[in-house]
Amino acid sequence: MTHIFNAKEREKYFDNYANLFANVTCTRDDIILDLLIPICKKNLGNNLKMIDFGCGGGNLLISLNNMGFYAYGIEKSERLYNIARERILKAGYKEEQIIKGGIEALHNFEPESIDVVMVIGVFQYLSPEEYEELLNNIHYVLKKGGYLICSFQNALFDLFTFNKYTLDFYKEKFIRPLGVDKLLGEGVYEDLKNLITNPDKPDYSPAIARDNIYVRTTNPLTIEKELKEKKFKLIEKYFYEFHLVPRLIEKKYEASLIPLIKEFEVKISTEWFGHFMANAFVAHCVKI
Repeated sequence: MTHIFNAKEREKYFDNYANLFANVTCTRDDIILDLLIPICKKNLGNNLKMIDFGCGGGNLLISLNNMGFYAYGIEKSERLYNIARERILKAGYKEEQIIKGGIEALHNFEPESIDVVMVIGVFQYLSPEEYEELLNNIHYVLKKGGYLICSFQNALFDLFTFNKYTLDFYKEKFIRPLGVDKLLGEGVYEDLKNLITNPDKPDYSPAIARDNIYVRTTNPLTIEKELKEKKFKLIEKYFYEFHLVPRLIEKKYEASLIPLIKEFEVKISTEWFGHFMANAFVAHCVKI
């Protein structure tokens, strides 16, 4: 089920699961710190000013500062902001480096004053209007040639799951945009459902964002064009959260798969099969 965007429901969801989001770690952190930060240093220099927009509990923000950058965090959620503020102060950094606010907070910075803006785990929760506004504001604060490093939910991964998300993909990406339902009637949805063995899996969970709030998925095949329209050039995509078999049968092979994925996930993050087998991707972009 695809939810309609509702800002209040989004706020409630993040407040309820603030502790979870404050402590989440995954391969994207390794991609950013081990692969992308060296590129930033090589091409932009060592004394960089950064913004971690939607910094959550502040873990990445602290890592960036520990590496010698001057990084600011911006967080809208009251509970996540408080967690990040406590952590950043405990780590010995300045209170000015953690800012309570949303998209409008970027106007606290001078135009073209920031070298790198990171937006990790944020874009998928924004309305189309917020998404466009955020990209415009990032372009405003970034220096010419500065980097945008951001993550997206991979829409094509839904084709690999063979479950309710696969049905949603066909409905939202193929059938409705092409007008197939108007041509063939609503019965096409039931016929499509009958092709999937587990059309109602996974079971509903109050902790899974897509079961409770609007979540935007992005096609990695069209993201380059999408970003170019906002005056960002895509340099590279890095896929993460790989699943070597669909999630419905993953548990059966879990003991063998987990160590295998951990061993080589970062190494294969730019390979073509990430377009289908990875749940998300990081985009490295430059302001043009």
